[in-house]
Amino acid sequence: YFFIQSNSNDKAVCMLYKDNVAVLKEYNIRHHYDTKHASTFSQFKEKQRSDKFESLRRLCSQQDLFTKATPENEALTLVSYNVTYVLAKKGKPFTDGNIIKECMMEAVTELCPEKLNLFKMISFAPNNVARRIENMGNNTSQPLVFFCVVDDELNVTQELASLHSIYGTFHHSH
Repeated sequence: YFFIQSNSNDKAVCMLYKDNVAVLKEYNIRHHYDTKHASTFSQFKEKQRSDKFESLRRLCSQQDLFTKATPENEALTLVSYNVTYVLAKKGKPFTDGNIIKECMMEAVTELCPEKLNLFKMISFAPNNVARRIENMGNNTSQPLVFFCVVDDELNVTQELASLHSIYGTFHHSH
């Protein structure tokens, strides 16, 4: 049926569409196959089907190599953004990122030398620091909450109730 069991959540995942089945039962998997793949693969002989499955399985394994590296890369980027944020908040020049990295490398060399190569990959080059500060500035949004009151004489009073920070990324349309 061209399904594999996912390592992360013990669900059956279609190797062709990356769909999950709701309940791990043969009926559900067969139904997915019949509705989405039967017209394409029904003419395959058992050997062809087996070869196709192996080819897809190898492809999924190769794709997993790329997704496994992602959490480490995300952590490196997050560290770079966090340090950049501190530099910006304290009004320090972008070039101070290089000094911070040098200090971090000294500390890592003494405290956890096995992580030295990981820390070397963090970039605090002045152009990266500037770009990260610009990105942080573009992704900030503080919506204002107003309330509006109309009295018996139809006088309108509008007041600022609060200012809320939104954490994460906020997109607005023009």
